[in-house]
Amino acid sequence: MISTKTPAPESTRLAVSAAIFLALVGCSKAAPADKGPRIELTAEARLGIDRALGAYDDIRSKLASDQIAVSGDAQRLELAAADASKSAPASLRPTLESLSAAAGDLQRADQDDPEAVRKAFGKVSRATIALLGADSTLSKGRYVYECPMTEGYGKWIQTTDKIANPYMGSRMLECGAEVAWDASP
Repeated sequence: MISTKTPAPESTRLAVSAAIFLALVGCSKAAPADKGPRIELTAEARLGIDRALGAYDDIRSKLASDQIAVSGDAQRLELAAADASKSAPASLRPTLESLSAAAGDLQRADQDDPEAVRKAFGKVSRATIALLGADSTLSKGRYVYECPMTEGYGKWIQTTDKIANPYMGSRMLECGAEVAWDASP
C-alpha cells in the first residue's frame, strides 16, 4: 500500500519527540532516597553547607524570576562553601572548593548579561549537584531538574517539586523534568 500522506516537517517531529521525552521523564516523581553514600560531617561543616545551599536556592529563585543581579548571593555562596571546606572531611573538600570557585565566577559574571549569569549558574549547579550526590543526607528534600532547551549545563536543584526553571525564567518557567540523583552531574 502506498501512503499519500505528506511527512511532517522535521521541526514538528523534533517538537513531538521532545514533548514525549519530557512527559515520560516527568512521570517519575521520586524524591531522593536516603540510600547512597553518607559522609560524617562536623556540625561546623554541615552549617557551612546549609548556608551555601540557602544561598544557592536564593540565586536559583531569583533567576527563575528573571532577577539577574545575584552577585551578593553568589558571594555568600562562595564564602559559605569555602568555610565549609575547612572543616569538611577530606573527600568533600575538592567539591566544596569547586563550588566556591564556581560561585566566585558567578559573582564576577556580567550582571547586565542574563545569558552570562545563567551560564555561570550552570557551573554552580554542576558543583552543587556533585556535592549533594556525595552524601545522600544532603540531598534529602531536594529535587534535581533538567531543561533540554538550555544551552550548556541545564540541571538545577530545588526544594519543591513545582518546576521553576532558572535558565529560562519567565520565557519557559516550567520547562524541564525531574532527573535521578544518581545521574552524573
